[in-house]
Amino acid sequence: DLTSWIPEISVDDNGNAKFEKIIESQRIVDILEDIDYDIEHIKSILNDMVEDTQITQKESVKELLNRYLHDNGYLKTHKR
Repeated sequence: DLTSWIPEISVDDNGNAKFEKIIESQRIVDILEDIDYDIEHIKSILNDMVEDTQITQKESVKELLNRYLHDNGYLKTHKR
């Protein structure tokens, strides 16, 4: 079924929306690896770019970029 990945949205009598059938997305690094990008090369390029800047807290920025790459996807799922 081609529509199985589409989330369902329902609205109750009070107008509150409820999202169902939400599929958790892949990590960014997994998506890039799936399309044959070299993740270590990408990390190296990003780190070199940080080194070439005037940023004083370079290690913090590198850590943030690395966390972003390993983050759970371009779409976030928030549960309440």
